[in-house]
Amino acid sequence: MDFNYSSTTTEIENNGHTIEFVCEAGSELTIGTKTYQLLQFHYHAKSEHQVDGSYHSLEVHFVHKASDTDYAVVGVFFEPGEENELFTEFLAHFPTEKGTYTDTTEINLAGLLPENKSFYHYSGSLTTPPCSEVVNWYVLKNEISASATQIAQFEGILKNNYRDIRNLNGRTIYSRDE
Repeated sequence: MDFNYSSTTTEIENNGHTIEFVCEAGSELTIGTKTYQLLQFHYHAKSEHQVDGSYHSLEVHFVHKASDTDYAVVGVFFEPGEENELFTEFLAHFPTEKGTYTDTTEINLAGLLPENKSFYHYSGSLTTPPCSEVVNWYVLKNEISASATQIAQFEGILKNNYRDIRNLNGRTIYSRDE
C-alpha cells in the first residue's frame, strides 16, 4: 500500500451516524497497480473490527474509491494515551447534532496515520446501508492514540455508532507486515 496523501481544508459533518471529515481531491492510495481516491474519513465508537476478540474504543475509516463497485477502506484503531493532535484542534468543533463545520485550516492527512502500516486485509462490505460487498478492507495493526478524555468527548457526541461484528462466511483474512 502506498499512501500519497496531501492536505485538505476542514469540513466536518455530523450526518447522524458518524463524524465525517470530507476530503478535497488529490489524496490517493495505490494498491498494486490500482489507485483509489480518498473521499473522506469518519469515526466509530466502539471499533467495527476486533483483534483477538477484543474491541477498541474508537476506530477511524479512511474511505477510498476507484469506482462505484471498488472501494478500499483503511481502518485505524485508537488506544488511550497521548492526546490526538487532530482532536486537540477540532474536537470542540465536531457538530453535536446533524450539521457541518467548515474552516480554512489545512489538515495534513498523512500525519493522521501510524508510521508502521502493517495490516490485515479481507474483502467485505460497506458498514452502512446498503452494505454493498464492494470493499477491500485494510485494518492497520498499529494504533494511533487519543487521550481518555478525548475518547470520552467523542463518545458524548456519538456512542455505539458501530456495526456489530459479522461472521466471516468463508472469507480469508490476510496479514502483511511492512
